[in-house]
Amino acid sequence: MDRKEVVLLGGCTAAVIAGVYVLWGPSAKPKRKKDIPGLVNLGNTCFINAVLQALAACPSIVEWLGDYIDKHINDDYENLFAFTLIKLFKVLNNSGGHEEAAAHHQPTELLAALRSRGWHISHDEQDAHELLHVLTSILEEEIAVMPVVVSLFDVRTLQMGTYQSFENGILTRTRQSLPKLPQHRTSLPCRGLLASQMTCKQCSYKFPVKYETFDSLSLTIPSQLWGGNSLDACLQQFVMPEYLQNVDCENCAKLATMTADATKNTFTRTLTIGKMPALLCLHLQRTVWLNSGTPLKRHDLVEFPELLHMDRYSLRRQTSSRRAGLQRSKLLLGGSAGESLASQASRSIPITSNIPLQPPPTPKRTRQVSLEENVYKLHAVIVHLGDVFSGHFITYRR
Repeated sequence: MDRKEVVLLGGCTAAVIAGVYVLWGPSAKPKRKKDIPGLVNLGNTCFINAVLQALAACPSIVEWLGDYIDKHINDDYENLFAFTLIKLFKVLNNSGGHEEAAAHHQPTELLAALRSRGWHISHDEQDAHELLHVLTSILEEEIAVMPVVVSLFDVRTLQMGTYQSFENGILTRTRQSLPKLPQHRTSLPCRGLLASQMTCKQCSYKFPVKYETFDSLSLTIPSQLWGGNSLDACLQQFVMPEYLQNVDCENCAKLATMTADATKNTFTRTLTIGKMPALLCLHLQRTVWLNSGTPLKRHDLVEFPELLHMDRYSLRRQTSSRRAGLQRSKLLLGGSAGESLASQASRSIPITSNIPLQPPPTPKRTRQVSLEENVYKLHAVIVHLGDVFSGHFITYRR
């Protein structure tokens, strides 16, 4: 059973706590040393140090950075932001090849790399969750193949059909090949897809599934009068169906009469995860605003497991569950006309909620495969200590 990694992140200005779970498998790498080097706080850089320590504890991002550098070993890889990150992660994981690792390290090289890319640290309080997206945005721009700017005169030349064919491409008037559209030959380990679908309450018509990329999921904490909350409760609230009023339904328009209000119906919008990332980053929003407009940090207890099962939030699993439900209906209602419903039900295969229908076991000895496909293992937690105006970030990591 494959497992994944998770990191929980905390925010300073937003006063939040979040986490990351990551997909990982068995590793043949030698064990690292017991002590983990610390990062020096260079002013108000605790939020940077916390995020770097959390990401360094996730094997998927470390391996992805190493593979990316290996593919660009013949290029000017030393100027890549990915190379700056992987060097720092090796120091934090005691895998840089040094016999004696220092007890602490100054991330000056990474700060310089951020400044050279237009990101500066102000004297105000910063947010760890925001920094995570800064790092992913820089890496996203770095791995993208950007198009070359073409002269506007070449557009008219191409329209007139007077361009020249040159080897495997097209040669323009400026003796340049045509630009290529931006493409990503690889995706970040934390990149996933959210799937949303709208269903009509009147005729059950479903709009096509729409996908949207994400690098982290921001979860709100449910309001509880007694006791604490769990991470599963936050996730269930995240995927809870949403009701939309006065939405045009194409199917109702075809079936209804010629009245103007016939196509306006209520729709339910369901949200699931269409593609699970290798590195799952969860961000708990703890900031709320009072009626006076004053921000307030919630200190609710949120329990989270070491192993997080995400199959119930997967689009694929929910689709399989619906198909299993249809199959169960066929088993219960099928058969000859003379058979009763009770006799059909007694012979039907029992179905467990959210588990697809499985064939009966065979006497042959086969390899056991777990039904759980998306199991994440907790690798780091970032916590913000303080209120919405000030505080300090700390990281718990493997």
